[in-house]
Amino acid sequence: MTMTPSVPSAVNERHLARCVEQAAAHQTRALAWLREARDPASPLSPARRRALLLLALEHLLLARHLLQRGRKLAPEPALLAELGEHLARLDTIVANTERRLDALDLQARATDDEALPPPAESASVGS
Repeated sequence: MTMTPSVPSAVNERHLARCVEQAAAHQTRALAWLREARDPASPLSPARRRALLLLALEHLLLARHLLQRGRKLAPEPALLAELGEHLARLDTIVANTERRLDALDLQARATDDEALPPPAESASVGS
């Protein structure tokens, strides 16, 4: 007598596989945006670099969401642990991308502050 997996189990496995596949696709897109944003040979404006980092961050966060959803469906402790390790690496990449965005924002503010004219001194009344 052969045992066939229960229907809910098979559905969960397909859903888990789909979550992991979609997460991988989002990570691939994020990697492409990160590569372009970090390419030293490419003279990108800070605004364009920031836009690319934001696109990468969006895909990284979508990938993380999908892996978290998939982790809830993981039936085996080994798979659960593997997904947890991958999520931890993904969290590190998200944090690094957020730090790069913060650094660009600070750099832009410093540049904006340098470009502003000095405040005008108010004229004394009665001079």
